[in-house]
Amino acid sequence: MKRILSLALAAMLLLGIVPALAEAPSTVLYVVPGSAPAAYDTVIGLVNEKLAAEGIQLQVQYIPWDVWDQKINLMLSTGEAFDLFHVMQDRVSYATYYSRGGLMDISRYIEEYGQAITATIPQNVMEAACIGEGCYIVPANWIELGVEGTLQTNKYLLDKYGKDLPATPAEMLNTLEEIISEYDGAETPYLTFRGGTYDPTSLHSTVLHSTYDSFPFTVKESLIKVGQDGTISSWFESEEFKKDCDFMHEAYTRGLIDPDVLSITQEQISDLIQRGIYVFSFGCSDYYTVTKREFPDIDKDGVIAHRFNPEKGSVRPWAFKNGNAVPSTSKNPEGAVRFLNWLYSSQDNYDLFFYGIEGVNYTIPEEGKIAKASLESSDPNYWSFSEWMAGNMALERTSTEAFTSLIEAQYTISENAQNSIAGGFFFDATDVQAEYSNVLTELAAVISPIALGVQEYDANFPAALERLKAAGLDTVIEAYRTQFAAYQDSLK
Repeated sequence: MKRILSLALAAMLLLGIVPALAEAPSTVLYVVPGSAPAAYDTVIGLVNEKLAAEGIQLQVQYIPWDVWDQKINLMLSTGEAFDLFHVMQDRVSYATYYSRGGLMDISRYIEEYGQAITATIPQNVMEAACIGEGCYIVPANWIELGVEGTLQTNKYLLDKYGKDLPATPAEMLNTLEEIISEYDGAETPYLTFRGGTYDPTSLHSTVLHSTYDSFPFTVKESLIKVGQDGTISSWFESEEFKKDCDFMHEAYTRGLIDPDVLSITQEQISDLIQRGIYVFSFGCSDYYTVTKREFPDIDKDGVIAHRFNPEKGSVRPWAFKNGNAVPSTSKNPEGAVRFLNWLYSSQDNYDLFFYGIEGVNYTIPEEGKIAKASLESSDPNYWSFSEWMAGNMALERTSTEAFTSLIEAQYTISENAQNSIAGGFFFDATDVQAEYSNVLTELAAVISPIALGVQEYDANFPAALERLKAAGLDTVIEAYRTQFAAYQDSLK
């Protein structure tokens, strides 16, 4: 039989007839923080059935939150091969990864395969994904970034204990202290902060900034204070940083921040916020259904988003906050871009990847809304892929089971928000990489304990600043100032 087939193939070749050989689809390995949901195999299996037409298959690798920063940095530094990874600019900006040589220029792949990407993501946002002539990330345009600086308040607990909504940070601390002294739950509703590497935006100390006379301003690269007039200065040597630290130390010494804050992980904080175990939380994230399990009679107005001095408005610190980049070690950059393009090319594709199977994982009660069947991660049908990682406002649906105020704050374009003057600028630290890396390393060691209130500012900051200076803080700031001036000139 084999001889007959061989003779037949030889005859076809002699006659110039070449049989079509099906190419195996190429794999796109996508690395993200968190843990795989129970229905991963089922949903990704259906995603891959659709992706077969694109000639690609998707594999998602999850890395636990508590080792995310260390693991992704190790993968990049050791040249491990993968094709796509999530970037959180409030932890490590894509420009930082770029300056370390970790990212691939994907501009030609976007041009050839990214029609849906550029059709659904605003041009100014896409432009912010580029450094020089190259583009290094696909932004996740999933949220109104003017939500930065929002204070999330469990109004249900305010009402339960007969307290008014505070108008100032000082009033907030007094109110929280009174509630904690009377609280009858099993867990103390501390202010929700995690330990780890210092960053003012992930710490969401921006909640405090609208109370300062110098607002509006933004903090970039965790190091640089950028005034809306274009003034560049050292964040750590500013009066505003000292005020942040003094506030946090007062909260800590009054027992309003968990005494173990330096070791608390993102997953622990997320769990507390989801269950509503807080009175005030810096930032904005909605988990009505989960919170309702803890407080069964809470309604959709039970948690609200607000800010101090709302008349000052807010500042969008970035053109985009989250995105997905192709590492320089990728063997399949084309496939990575084609996957994201597929994701944004139709509502069906988007719904399947983010929400799962209609009728099993979710229903659509009305246009633009979604009702998820289960939020229990132990449910064998549980599926979720967080839209903050790769979502798109052109396609996303908002939950029917969500706090009204929080949905409005996150997914409605704010008329009272302004773009940071540095929102579209990204710092290239290549020429000062040693100093930049050394300064960032020092942040976790000497700044985090002060910024989280564990150590008092006056007693500990002079020595911390000396270490930052020795690491190269002034060199980095001057490099930023030079590049930012050139960026501003380019806009004229």
